[in-house]
Amino acid sequence: MIIKKGFVISLSGDYFFVLIDEVKYLCRLKGLLKKDDANKVIVGDFVDVQIDYEQKTGVISKIYKRKNELKHPKIANIDQIVIIVPFKEPDFNSFLLNKFIWSLEFNSFKPLICFSKRDLIEDADNLISVIQDYKDLGFTVSVISNKLKDSPSWEEFQSHLNNKISVFTGQSGAGKSTTINNLLNDEIIKTKEISRKSKRGKNTTTAINLYMLNNGIIADTPGFSSFDFNDLNLTTISSFIFKKSNFEFNCKFSNCLHLTENKCFIKWSVENNKIPRFYYNDYVKLIDILKTNRG
Repeated sequence: MIIKKGFVISLSGDYFFVLIDEVKYLCRLKGLLKKDDANKVIVGDFVDVQIDYEQKTGVISKIYKRKNELKHPKIANIDQIVIIVPFKEPDFNSFLLNKFIWSLEFNSFKPLICFSKRDLIEDADNLISVIQDYKDLGFTVSVISNKLKDSPSWEEFQSHLNNKISVFTGQSGAGKSTTINNLLNDEIIKTKEISRKSKRGKNTTTAINLYMLNNGIIADTPGFSSFDFNDLNLTTISSFIFKKSNFEFNCKFSNCLHLTENKCFIKWSVENNKIPRFYYNDYVKLIDILKTNRG
């Protein structure tokens, strides 16, 4: 059998679908790998496969070292995580978004913020300002409407997906699966309408699957287990939240929480419109919640 390098795109019980030269092979693990509980094959892994071309099957004989790994759900070698953020239904929640962004960055994942449902907003001046704030903070941002997928904004959004492995996530009802369907021009992922009663969507994604899109790969997931801030030192949190943004951290105090301290650079930056006030207020809210939880 010939050995070729491939990419694991989905799992099915004890079998793996591996993409090799744009052909999908149904593969199983070599005996020694079956016994290696510490190094289980997951979606996103690059692997060596002993191929049976006639049967389009193979045996995975090697797992390559991962550059990163998302624990829940398990997926490897991610270039960016696309956060689908709705303008409406449900309403935009900056604290929910910021908490997610911070947790991703602390775990060394790059976020791409994609605001969806632009067509539902008539007076978008405030949200347009918020979008610009995120751009000024150094984040990559796109704005789309799934009803206007031929617009220049869609082309710009797709350009951010080229040559990358992108994992999609978003709160229930954000339009994640609909966005992926539109990108793939197919109803690959089942979607459901927003519940009129609750104005919240029902998550229909049940497994991890990777899909080829032009020069990139996109992943739909059943949703992330939230990252936990509770084990982190408050000073560590206060430092990385602002160091990760597009401005220099230059606070007078090495252990500053940026709350009540005099001559705090972060507080000065907020007062002088260098840091968006809503972004800072969400940070204060997070610190207050953690302080309360810790007694």
